[in-house]
Amino acid sequence: MGISKRTTYSICRRVENGNSVERQVGSGRPATKMSQKKREALVNQSHGKFGVSLRKIGPKFKIDKKYVSNILKENNVNLATRKFAPKYSEKQKLEQKRKLRHLSESAFSPSNGTEIIIDDESYFTFDGSDTANNKHFYCKEGEEVDDKVKFKRYKKFQSKLLV
Repeated sequence: MGISKRTTYSICRRVENGNSVERQVGSGRPATKMSQKKREALVNQSHGKFGVSLRKIGPKFKIDKKYVSNILKENNVNLATRKFAPKYSEKQKLEQKRKLRHLSESAFSPSNGTEIIIDDESYFTFDGSDTANNKHFYCKEGEEVDDKVKFKRYKKFQSKLLV
């Protein structure tokens, strides 16, 4: 009949105790309700920020992460991936065209006796830009987000740790 064994035992126990077989209205889990003010605070806490986790926001408002996700969807706040962008100084920006032209015209190729070595070492940056939590950000549809949030800036030779 498609009814679980546990449900059958629960119904039998209710009948033995003289209770009704039907489930009472309101006997389930209470519905979580949030005021509009709290919903707006939740949206403001996540919009335009990276490193935001639904699992961390939920306990602050005493709700489940799925409910946080539903509230963000209702308010058109979506998850977006940060884009990589180099962190250039003004001097580097000016030199970029000249150096790119030089590289494209040079005769660099591995066939000229140059050896390329690939190894299995891992590098971790000190600023935390490579952590998974800083990979995404939330933003409302159609609204502009600050470039510091939208782009993950990195230096070419930033300080890092070799493991």
